Order: sequence, then structure tokens, then C-alpha cells
Amino acid sequence: MSKEAEQAPARARTRHRPRRIALPLILTALLLGTGPGALVAAMNSTASALGTCAGPHALLLRTPACSLRPSRRRSGIPPVRPCGPELCSLRGPGPHMLPARPPMDTPCDTPRASPVAAHAAGARASASAPAHHGEAEKWWKKESELWVDVHTEEEYEQAVTTGDKLVIVDFFATWCNGCQRSYPELCKFARDPELASQVKFVKVCIEELKRPAKEAGVKSLPHAVVFDPRRGKLVGIDVPPSKVKNLKVNLMVILKNRDMDFKIDPNGFVIPVPAAPRAEREAEAAARKAEAAALETAAAGIGGRLMAAAGVAAAEADAATAAAAVAAAEAEAPAAPADPKLAAAKAEFLERFGARYGYGGRIDKLYPAEVGCRMGPNEHYMDYTGSSVYANSQLEAVFAELRSHLFGNPHSANPSSSFASEKVEDARDMVLRFFNADPAEYSVVFTRSATEALKIVGETYPWGGASEFAYLRENHNSVLGIREYATASGGRFHAINETTAEAWVRDSSGADVTDFLDATSISSGRRPVPGGPADDGVVHNLFAFPAEDNFAGVKYPLSWINAIKAKSRPGRRWRVMLDAAAYVPTQPLDLSVVRPDFVSMSFYKIFGYPTGLGALLVRVEAAAELRKLFWGGGSVALATSADDFHVLKCRPSDRLEDGTVNFLDIAALRHGFGLLASLGGIRSVQAHVEALRAWTYARLISLHHSNGQPLVALFGKHHVPDAAKVQGGIFNFALLKPDGSLFSYKAFEVSAAAAGIHVRTGAECNPGACYAYLGVGEDEVAALAGQKEGCHDDVEYANVARGEVPVMHGAWESVDAGDGARVRMVDVPLGSVRASLGHFSTFEDVHALADFIEARYKDRHDEP
Repeated sequence: MSKEAEQAPARARTRHRPRRIALPLILTALLLGTGPGALVAAMNSTASALGTCAGPHALLLRTPACSLRPSRRRSGIPPVRPCGPELCSLRGPGPHMLPARPPMDTPCDTPRASPVAAHAAGARASASAPAHHGEAEKWWKKESELWVDVHTEEEYEQAVTTGDKLVIVDFFATWCNGCQRSYPELCKFARDPELASQVKFVKVCIEELKRPAKEAGVKSLPHAVVFDPRRGKLVGIDVPPSKVKNLKVNLMVILKNRDMDFKIDPNGFVIPVPAAPRAEREAEAAARKAEAAALETAAAGIGGRLMAAAGVAAAEADAATAAAAVAAAEAEAPAAPADPKLAAAKAEFLERFGARYGYGGRIDKLYPAEVGCRMGPNEHYMDYTGSSVYANSQLEAVFAELRSHLFGNPHSANPSSSFASEKVEDARDMVLRFFNADPAEYSVVFTRSATEALKIVGETYPWGGASEFAYLRENHNSVLGIREYATASGGRFHAINETTAEAWVRDSSGADVTDFLDATSISSGRRPVPGGPADDGVVHNLFAFPAEDNFAGVKYPLSWINAIKAKSRPGRRWRVMLDAAAYVPTQPLDLSVVRPDFVSMSFYKIFGYPTGLGALLVRVEAAAELRKLFWGGGSVALATSADDFHVLKCRPSDRLEDGTVNFLDIAALRHGFGLLASLGGIRSVQAHVEALRAWTYARLISLHHSNGQPLVALFGKHHVPDAAKVQGGIFNFALLKPDGSLFSYKAFEVSAAAAGIHVRTGAECNPGACYAYLGVGEDEVAALAGQKEGCHDDVEYANVARGEVPVMHGAWESVDAGDGARVRMVDVPLGSVRASLGHFSTFEDVHALADFIEARYKDRHDEP
């Protein structure tokens, strides 16, 4: 006999362990006032609900103990195992049930208002996009007329404390598989006339209302809590798919015994017990509320218990020192530039842009205190797209918190771990609020960078042999790399320009992107892939584009997102990946208005610190389609060592974050967001940067040699009407000699560095934009293989056939090589110069750049 055959009986015995449930059945029947016949019926009904068979007089029922276990791998194809099909554990007092912290500009004693719920409600109220975009109706929104759907703590309190009916609250999560499977049965009960006349059905998403869920004792999903408006909570009941059918029986028992208390037996049935004294019940309820409220702030929660007296004193001293340093630096800041030329230029600038620039006039004092004191005299930082800059007060707050608290690995329930978990969940909520994202619709997955966020999408997306990956040519390298996953599964990729994308978006005939490809578009063939992933009956396609490209700072229409998603049709789905890394540091992204399926970003691009931390914002419905292969650390709920068995966690952030998250850096995020709030928020940053952009553009295009030839060839869309709508605070340019030939961009970087000007040169990890603007063809780039290794090697030019490029209002439009316009062999640069602006950029920075270019390069025929 084979080893597998020998093991089969043992496995069968394991799968069919007996459970004794006679007593709960008898009690249930008696409490409902039924006779022996009804008792037998109840036994059979219960046995059926448990997936078993039993005779009419059998009191020992055999239930499949392993019924919650996913099937093992078959046919060599890894099954998708996101959490269990029954219950999703929330790890007790772990991060999922921690209350949301108020916004940073809200006092700690603000009344009970969940900031996440408030922002979610605002997101729903302000949403202007169509509801579906070619997608199915959300499961949790179906049959909404049966439910009281609450989204704020005020609505929740009103629902559970008013009226005469019994109240049952369905606590759910949009990512919970068990919740989705139980929901149709719950709706059936809500339609039941007998129940509907006596029970109010209320629905609460735990991602929106974390504190009420915590107070109600929700530790796993799906879970329902029964309230009496007069007495408060009566009992909590797990309602997984295997037990939800028993809910009516349980509700009828409670309705007939409303003055009693209740317990849950091991099989999920409610058992009435004598009511506890009112004072005892009130004390228990107050204790639950106190536990949740204690976590509202770090000082009052677990962190407060961890904080030693010396640590508190040190934190207070650090804060006082930092405040004093800022105040002293502000007091010493010069009221006006010492250089008369600079003073006159700034006065003229402020007269025109003063209302938008400098955060109400504070920048001149803030900058030297927060950033300038770390730089040498006359240095100017202009590489914000490479990395933003951190503020001194931001770092002081970060390290004061680290000195005052003990952070432990979040994958535990001990005090230091719970405190770290709280901070991680606080940070997720802050990110959602920053993007005005509904927590029921989006999850925040912390990553090492925007690049890793993109990589997660590429390696888990459900590519198939008919999939299309279309992307804008001006994407970052990290987006281009996704095509390797698409083609490895037999799919194709298409690199398209803005014109092609616009034509496709505007089309209403239902044509696919392949019908709009032109001569500038590059498409791949399909690779034969034997034994590819199982077909789920849907062709999954992906379109990716940057909200703002990191090369020239061109902003692309966010309206593309909803329009392309709307092109989905039965059997063929389009999802959208938005690379927001260069966009969100200086502009607001409202995810209640546009709804990309995936958003990638890095936090150091926004406020400088911490580095090595990014995020993937993923729509819950899109996360459910991702096919995760590798699993490790906290992403797995159950696993065996010798057998091919594992169960991934259900929550998207848990499932997609492998290993321990960078919890110390994540905890530091609130101080970065606090810095932005102190400046007036992201819209104040946007106005500040746009004021500098408009002035700098006008100044750069005014630079000419004595013979009238322009000194600067500026890329992007600075020159178009309403440039603020389509152009970010990036200046990518080439320097021209009097005869129109180019200065070396590498030599410029060296001379600028010597003058204290921080800029970046090269292709900026964006070959599509760079080579299109400079006129280098795809085949010409490929011919450099083996010669050029990156932006920092010595290969600066390619000798190619190039058509003449028209200069229009000081800006070069993106062109394609080989268009037949007076082609000649020239040395074409493989990079350019990029200066970029951010929240701490100053007028002195941009003025210094323009003056440096004019003084160093005007009328020169050779390299300086």
C-alpha cells in the first residue's frame, strides 16, 4: 500500500471529529416554546446548516472539523487563498481595531468624531465620477434599502440607542471574504417580515468606524452585535457562512427573552442567562469605552504607560529646545535680501505673486530655521523631484517620540507591539485622509518605495495570454518594468504617447487601444507561455500613466482614469495604475473624484523623511484579483512546514506586506504630515510652487545671447495657456550656444555644484520622455548597449541622424526621430538638466539659478 493510501484513513478521521451539540439544541427548542417534534426539526435544520447528516433521533452529530481549510494545490497551480472562507481574525486588540487618531490640527479632547469616517463621508459626498466605470456593483452596497448604513460615530450612536426595535449591527470589511459570502443570507433575514417588524438591521464598515467596533468587542469577521436601545449591547455573534443560517433562531431567542443576558455556546447558539445587575452591566460598558478611549492618544494609551518620567521630561525639553531654535532663527532671519538686484527682483515678484507665495509671508523665517541652516552659504537646493527636504522641527519631533516611547514588532499583542501597531494604523488613516480616500474603498499597503509598490502590482496582477498592458511613453523606468510580468504570461505591451491616449479616451465606439496605435507607438508581440495561469474567464488589462512625469513635469489628465475603467465590458476588464510619486508632493490628489485601482508613491518625495518608505494605495476590489505567490511573515494566517498548505490573510494590507513593516519610519509619517499641515496643507504648497514656477519660466525664456538666440531650450508645457493645469514645478532644459549647438549637461552639473546649486542631470530614469524630447530613436538607444551603463558613465552623446527641432516660445515640443525633416548626423545628448521645486523652495533659489545660467553661459562658444 502506498504511503498516501496509508495516510488517507487518518486524514479522514481528522476531517470528521464528532461535536456534541445536544444541549444547545434542546435549550433552543425549549426557549422558543416548541414541542418534541419541533425539537427534532431543529436538530435536522442545525445538522443541515453544519453540512452534516443525522437521523431524527441522533444527538451525536459528526461535523467536518476541517471544513474551513482550503483545498490543497492541484494540477500544479497555486490556489488563491486570501484568508479563510469563514472567519477573518482581527487579532484581538491588534491594529485593525485601534481607534483612529483625530487630525493633527484637532485638539485631543474633540468630541467622538472619527476622522477616517468623516473623510470617508466627505469622499462619498464629493464624488462626481460615475458609480460603476464598467464594474459590477459593490457587494456591500447591494440591497441597501434593507439596512441602516452608518458612516459616522454620531450615526452609529443614533442607530443603536433609539427606537423600540432590537438592533443588530453587521460589522464587516469590504475585503472580508466571509463577510461577502454571509451578506446575501443577512439580507434575506432583513427582508423577513417576522424579523423586520421587530429588528432594525444596521451595517458598519470597521475600516470607517474603528472605535465603535473596538467598543463592541469585534475581534473577528464576519461578526454581528445585538443591541437593545434601552440596555445596550446584549451579545456578539460570529456569522460566518457556515453559521449565518442560524441567526434567525438566535434572534428569536433574544426577542423572547429581551430582559435576560446572553452567552454563546461552542456551536454559535445564544443561551439566555439571568441578567446581571444594571450597575455591573454599566460598569462593563464603561470599561469597554474607556479601553477604546485610552488608545485615542499616545499619552493616554499604551504609550503613556510605557513612557518613563525621564522620557517625558526629555521629550518636553526636546520640544522646547526645537521651538526655541526655530524662534531664534526666525528672529535672526533678514527682513530683505542684501543684494540690491535680488531685492528689486523679489519686490517685483511679491507684488505679483505675494498672495500665493511663502505661506503668508512665513517662508523667509521658516527656511533658514528648518532647512537653510544645514546648507552652506549661497547654496540652493533644487532637486525636490529627486528627494524633498526634511525640516529640523520635523526631525526633532521624530526623535523626541523615539526617545519617549518603546516600539515593538507589531506582530504581537504585548504593550510595546500594540503601541507600534497603533502607530502603524494611525499612519494608514493619515494617508487615506491625505488623499481623501474612502477607507471602505481603499487600503494602504506600506512598501519600501514607489518602485516596490509598482513591482507588487506587476508580479501579482492576473495577467493572461490575451492581456494588454498599455502605458504612457513618459512613464518612469519602474513602470516600464511591469511589462516583463505581462509578457512573461503571454500578454502584450503598448507604449503610447499622449495623443494616442487622448484619442482612445475620447472614443465612444468601444474600440480597444490597439485600434489607435500610430507610428510613434511601440507594441510587443506575444510570447508563447505553456501552462500559463488558470483562466478565470476575464481578460485582465492594465493602463499605467504618471499623474506628473518626473522628467519635464508634464501633468496628464486624471480624467483618463475613470474614462479608461469605463471601457471595461463583460469578459474584458481595464484597470488603471497611477504613478503619483512626482505629483503628490506639490499637488492634491482627491481619490473621491478619480478612482485609480492602484496608486504608487514615496514619502521622502513629499517631506524628505523617512526615506525607504512608500505606499501602494489599492482599491479593495482590485486587491481581491491579485495573485500573490510568495508569502512570508505577517502575510500568512496559517501555514504548514511539510505540507503544501497556506492561507493568506484577508485584509489587503496584511496580505501584501511581507514580513515586518518598517514601523519606526511609519510612525514618523505623522510628523511629516504635521509639517505640511503647519504650512497650510497641500493646497498651500501647490500655490507656493506654482508662483515660483510661473516666475522662473518667464525668466528662463527671457535669457538670450547677444545675437538674439535663446540661451535655454525648455522642455514640457510651460508655454501653453493655463500652464498651471498641465505643468508642474519641474524645469528640464538644455543650454544652447550662440550657434544653437548644445553645452554639455554633465559639465553644467559640475559647475552648478561648485556654485552651490543642487540640480540633477541625465535621463532621470525616464527614457521615454528624455529620448522623445531629444529626438533619439528606440533603435538608436538599443545600439548603445554595451557602451552606456547609466546616468553617471562617460557616454554623453549618441551620433544619430536627427531632424531639426522647432523652437516654439522657448519650449521644445516632444518629437520623434526620422520624420524626414532635413535629417543630418549630429551628436545628440542622452540627457539634460532638471531643476525641481518643492515646499521649501524660495525665490532666492530660482533667482540664483537664472542668474547663474546667464552669468556663466551667455555669449560663450565653449564650455565654461
